[in-house]
Amino acid sequence: MPKRSRLALSETPPTLTPSNSPTAQHTLPLSSLRSPSNWPFLSTPASSIPPFHSAAGLLLKLSSKNKTIFFFFKPSSKFQSLTTQARLASSIHPLSPPPPSTNHAILDSKHTTLLVEAYHVHRGLGILLRKLDSIDGDPLRILTEDGDWPKEYFWAVVKFLKNASRFSEILQVFDMWKNIEKLRISELKYNKIISLLVEGGMMEGAMSILQEMKIHGLKPSLDTYNPIIHGFSREGKFGEALCFLDEMKEFDLEPDTETYDGLIRAYGKFKMYDEIAEEIGGAG
Repeated sequence: MPKRSRLALSETPPTLTPSNSPTAQHTLPLSSLRSPSNWPFLSTPASSIPPFHSAAGLLLKLSSKNKTIFFFFKPSSKFQSLTTQARLASSIHPLSPPPPSTNHAILDSKHTTLLVEAYHVHRGLGILLRKLDSIDGDPLRILTEDGDWPKEYFWAVVKFLKNASRFSEILQVFDMWKNIEKLRISELKYNKIISLLVEGGMMEGAMSILQEMKIHGLKPSLDTYNPIIHGFSREGKFGEALCFLDEMKEFDLEPDTETYDGLIRAYGKFKMYDEIAEEIGGAG
């Protein structure tokens, strides 16, 4: 036997339970039931209730002064079952969670976009580095084929070439990359390239970059001169080192402790102790 569902109907219409109430899923408003508007037996004694076909399992609770009587009626084609009516009512007021707030939706969308972009950047960078690591991994040819690189790709290529001791190609690829977009010409980028070239022992390349800076109207700084002075000092070329030290002063740049520390270490390497004393005295 199918299980009967109970729903209490009274002369006083019940109030609609809010959809967010914990009991909302158990409450069905009378207004949602497709019942006749003039049920005479609701206000008559129980003994005079006429025959009436209602929903299967629908419990009618009729209250009087002395007793409460319960009736069950079979469903008819004119009166839908309680299960059907409840399903229709829930489709009108679905018990679904409230939609997420607009702010959360926007944040989730931005987060997803960033993850997708990061994935594509990482994937594209991996492909680029594998090309560089191949036998014919010429960075100039690859840059020409790609058309351009974002700055993340460029500096990754520079780091790759540095780790592979391919310093000569750093200067070439920098020259080509910066000329694609003139806004890439900046003191910061030139200083980083000078430091890398000095690290690789390419002093001539570093000096050419310094001259190019001046042509573009960029003012060298301590970050420009210190690597060049230290690079020449490490090679024992103190004449060139001191020459750039003087040039630095002409630009109103005073040597700092890093400048003198590099010179003193180089003097110590070549056992030039008198020069160390002079530099210490000059620094004081």
